[in-house]
Amino acid sequence: MIKKWLNKISKGVDAKEVTTSFWDAYQRMGYAQRNNALLGILQEQFSNQKYLIYGWSIQRLYSRYAEDFLPGNAPLRILELGPGDNLMTTALWMLNKRVEHLTLMDMFKGAFVESPSYHQPMLELVKIIHHLNRDNFNNDYPFDTLSTDRLEQAIQVADGKIHLNSDYIDFVITRDFTTFPLPNEQFNYIYSHATLEHYLDPASSIQEMSRVLEPGGLMVHQIDIRDHRHFAKDPFRYLEQRPRDWNFGDLCFPVNQWRACQFAQAFEAAGFEILEQVKVRREPEKLHGIRLAPEFATMPTDDVAITGIVFVLRKN
Repeated sequence: MIKKWLNKISKGVDAKEVTTSFWDAYQRMGYAQRNNALLGILQEQFSNQKYLIYGWSIQRLYSRYAEDFLPGNAPLRILELGPGDNLMTTALWMLNKRVEHLTLMDMFKGAFVESPSYHQPMLELVKIIHHLNRDNFNNDYPFDTLSTDRLEQAIQVADGKIHLNSDYIDFVITRDFTTFPLPNEQFNYIYSHATLEHYLDPASSIQEMSRVLEPGGLMVHQIDIRDHRHFAKDPFRYLEQRPRDWNFGDLCFPVNQWRACQFAQAFEAAGFEILEQVKVRREPEKLHGIRLAPEFATMPTDDVAITGIVFVLRKN
């Protein structure tokens, strides 16, 4: 059904006809089925562009935290740290009627950020999804009638180039995450996804997050606390080296050795209240055979065994 629907779109059939035919099946779906159906559309159309699927799931996660912990209609001024190639996330934020401005900050622009071949079909797909009726699905994607126009203004494809409109989106390049080139208290929501484990000095970076976040603002971080040379098979091997000898693994993308308890302490020291800690991975069985360096051997096993965690925080 999805393939047939997409084939109609690609042939320029009237959007009303397309959405009507899709809606017949969509109405009969449960909540989870509806989300899976839209993900299926992405996979059907963009099976070779994993970042579209990845960005979709990231945006769902962090938009849900915004709705849960920043209720009401206050405009969102968002800072995303380390967006990489996830511009699908950016596009979906532009459709959210609460988002006033989005700032992306990273050391570089990912390969897809300025790629028209990536953006053009992505923008077309997002516009089509926008036209679907959603019922309860709209709780995750609170679009309004002007959101498609705003998306087109925010991310433009012209003359074979991508243009980000600074009225809606800023992309800030920095080489030093211990000093953000941003004003005080500019944002009310900061988030990152698999980013903080790459910071060479997380404590200083967290202090900067506190500086640029307004009082009462929300911050959410998903942190991948694994040896990035051996993600699945050997996630603790790097803890055999003492921090003074680790040198961030001499990797292209350096990774620190911080454990969840160290991040928690740094957040609290910077004036954040921890609202939730969601342990998304805990793998004590993979500690067998690992000779932990003294700094980690003295930690509680549970603190060491966590390899993925989400922190939800509020600035006091």
